[in-house]
Amino acid sequence: MCTFWGTVLAVALNKFSERPRQAFLTASCTLAALSLIVPFGAGATGTATKFALAAAHVIVALLV
Repeated sequence: MCTFWGTVLAVALNKFSERPRQAFLTASCTLAALSLIVPFGAGATGTATKFALAAAHVIVALLV
């Protein structure tokens, strides 16, 4: 689902932005950083689990 919205964002930035590459990089890094709030905000999980979930978010963000 997020890959779909990332593609929509890329198309929109390509059409409406003067520097689409820089705008997409900024937006995608910001959204990836915001996605780390969920694993670290999980209350009833251990520290190792939180770091594993955060690492998974980073790996997926890099792949996508």
